[in-house]
Amino acid sequence: MSTQPMSAEALKDLATQQFRERKYREAIATYSTIINRSRHLAEPPVPVPLLRVVLLNRAQCYINIKDYDSAVNDCLRVLQRYHSSRPEDAQLMKKVHWRLGKSYFNLDMLDEAMEQKRLYDQLNLVFSGVNFDIPSSLARPQASKTYDEFIANVDARPFRFEVRVIRGGAERPKDDPDFVYTEQAPVDLCRLGGMMLEMKAIQFANSVIDKHYDEILGSEPRWKCCLCAKEAPVVLHRPQPSLDHEPPFVVDIVYPLCEDGGKCHKDAAKMHYTLMCLEGTFGKQDN
Repeated sequence: MSTQPMSAEALKDLATQQFRERKYREAIATYSTIINRSRHLAEPPVPVPLLRVVLLNRAQCYINIKDYDSAVNDCLRVLQRYHSSRPEDAQLMKKVHWRLGKSYFNLDMLDEAMEQKRLYDQLNLVFSGVNFDIPSSLARPQASKTYDEFIANVDARPFRFEVRVIRGGAERPKDDPDFVYTEQAPVDLCRLGGMMLEMKAIQFANSVIDKHYDEILGSEPRWKCCLCAKEAPVVLHRPQPSLDHEPPFVVDIVYPLCEDGGKCHKDAAKMHYTLMCLEGTFGKQDN
C-alpha cells in the first residue's frame, strides 16, 4: 500500500518543531524537501507565500549554524524571485532584510550589511540621516574625578575591561583582546536602567580608559594608523559598556590614528558608527 506524501504545510509544521528543538540541520533538510518540490511539477504546487516563508525560515537555520553564505542565498532568492510590496507582507520582508544583513555582517561585508539595515529601517519607518560631525579633540578622556578617586567612595563589584585595537585593513576588532583588566564598577551601574544609566556607564568607562591610556598608547610594538599605516601618536577610544550583563564587562574599541582631527580620524569615526549601527541591529539573536 502506497502512503500519501506529507503536504507542504505538514512538512513546514514538522520543520518548525525541529527548529524549536534546535535540530537545525534536520529542519534544513525538511525545509529543503518543500523547496525542492517547487522546482518540479509537484501536485499540488507549493504556494508562493508558503515558499517565501520556508526560504526565510531555512535562512534562519543556516544563520544558527553559522552557514552565512547559504543564508545569503536563501534571502536573495526571496528578494529576487518572491519579493512582495503588499502591506500585509511588510513584517516578513523586514525579516528578509534583517537576516540578509546579519549574514552579510558576519561575513564582514559591511557595506552590503549597511544597505540591508537601511532597507530594514525603512520598513520600520525609523530610518533617518546621521550627522557625522566629530569633535576634533583626541586627547585622553577627561573625567571630573579619576577612576581611583571615584571608585573608592561607592559600593562596587568587579568587571572585565577588554581593549581591542583595530589594526590596518581591518574594519572590525579581532576576537581576542589586546589588553584585559579586572576593575571595579559601581553596583548602581550594573543594574538595568535605560539610556541615562547607559550614558553614565560610558562616562565611567572613560575614567577607566584614562587610567590605562598611557600603557595602551605606549605599548610595543608601536601602533600604526588603522587606515593609512603611518605612525600613530594618538588613539581614539570607543568604549561599549555592558555593565548590566552577568558578569559585567566593557569592551573598549581602539583606533590608532596618525593625527588629531584629520581625515583618518573622521573616517575611523564613521567606520565605528557603521560598526555600532550594524552591531545594534544584527548583533541581536533573531528578528
